[in-house]
Amino acid sequence: MPKITIVIATYNRPQLLRSAIQSILNQTEKDWILLIVGDSCSAETAAMIADIGDDRIFYVNLPVRCGEQAGPNTAGMLAARSPYVAFANHDDIWLPDHLERALSVLENEKAKFYVGGAVIAAAQIDAKTGKELLTVKGVSPKGRTVAHGMNKNAAYFEPVSSWVIKRDIIQVIGGWSPACTIYRTPAENWIMRAWRAGIDIYFDDVVTVFYCTGVQSRQARGEDIAHTYTRQENEPEQWLQWLTRVGVDVVRQKAEMLAQQQENSNNLFPHLFQNHEKLQVFQALQRDEGAFLFQEYGWDGFSEACKILGILPGFQLRCSLKQRTGETLLDRENWKDVSLYVAAQLAENPMWCKVNKL
Repeated sequence: MPKITIVIATYNRPQLLRSAIQSILNQTEKDWILLIVGDSCSAETAAMIADIGDDRIFYVNLPVRCGEQAGPNTAGMLAARSPYVAFANHDDIWLPDHLERALSVLENEKAKFYVGGAVIAAAQIDAKTGKELLTVKGVSPKGRTVAHGMNKNAAYFEPVSSWVIKRDIIQVIGGWSPACTIYRTPAENWIMRAWRAGIDIYFDDVVTVFYCTGVQSRQARGEDIAHTYTRQENEPEQWLQWLTRVGVDVVRQKAEMLAQQQENSNNLFPHLFQNHEKLQVFQALQRDEGAFLFQEYGWDGFSEACKILGILPGFQLRCSLKQRTGETLLDRENWKDVSLYVAAQLAENPMWCKVNKL
């Protein structure tokens, strides 16, 4: 069994997925298998993966659509049998030494949960030429911790592509919670649960990931996301080409300069509800003391504030899913169907990824 199982959740973005896979193939650490879990994808995704033709890449397609990462990521990590598990978004790019840096931390017992630094990248339209230009919007803050991130927006813990863990902690944390049952995003919820369970988490100040936000960029330009989600894009491919051209050292030098600028501006990750008319409720329940209350008692000020304001669970992903594809978020009953399917596959054959090899 290889050292690392890489899990990618995907839904009908084969061209973006191809670039993400290429960045994995470029890794200096070669001892891995890649398990791609489709969220009830069309046939194009399977065809693209088969076209790559690498024996380390496996694909399984869930029969029920979840509409979010929690289902596919849970399925993938439960299928993993390697000592380490890495997560990757289907539209992000890894720097070549991402896995190597993560393993240096995990194998030396510095932590059981590695989080690499990330450049937040996007494509924007140039006002003069009308051309789409690559731009960097931000970088992961230095010295970040889970406690500090509890009163920031979800991007503070993102991207999931920066996460590499020891597989044995999955038994401690459990699966990802479906968005329809929680107020924070499933990614936020999962890393906060790991922190509360006493899992050592190492936040690397060195950038190892490009966090591509092309969909958000188009939304900011006023485009209809529901009609552009499946459009063929090349933003991650452009970043991958740029990275190959300039080299890792240049990328990290630019990220370092950007981090210093952000530190001076002190405005990296604003509060999620900074313009909400009842912001004072969130401010009162999201102070630093809230981190202590969550770690000791499981009381989350953000979730309590949402309840007070009458906000439904899963509101963040519910809105983004509606904008991107026009779908509604999966409910609790259908989530049970997904869980039963995964459990049945694992019971039949623990080497689930081998059974579903293309």
